[in-house]
Amino acid sequence: MRLWLLVGSGSAFLAVLIGAMGAHALEPLMSEEGLENFKTANSYHMWHSIALLIVGVLLNQEIGSKKLLSLSGCALLGGILLFSGNLYILSVFGNIPAHLLIPVGGTFFLIGWLLLFTAIWKKKY
Repeated sequence: MRLWLLVGSGSAFLAVLIGAMGAHALEPLMSEEGLENFKTANSYHMWHSIALLIVGVLLNQEIGSKKLLSLSGCALLGGILLFSGNLYILSVFGNIPAHLLIPVGGTFFLIGWLLLFTAIWKKKY
């Protein structure tokens, strides 16, 4: 329960830190397309960090299936790492083999949101 609050807040901190680095230190190294990719990565990173906080709050309030909420958190974190992480790398370094994992990260995001929906749906009140 507390784990997802820590992971979500830590991830949000990193999203702000990485966003600031991108805006100030890395921007000169990126192409226009790279900059757009970086902004997309950072936006998805922050939104899904907030989603991790929501998972933590729901777990603490015992709203939804604990197992499905935890799986949702894992999928959302995987999405942050695979989608945003590889998109950050692609933004700065250009085309590298890891960019092939970006759609996998997007799929993890979808799975995470679906698990979150299902966890809340299945909870009997």
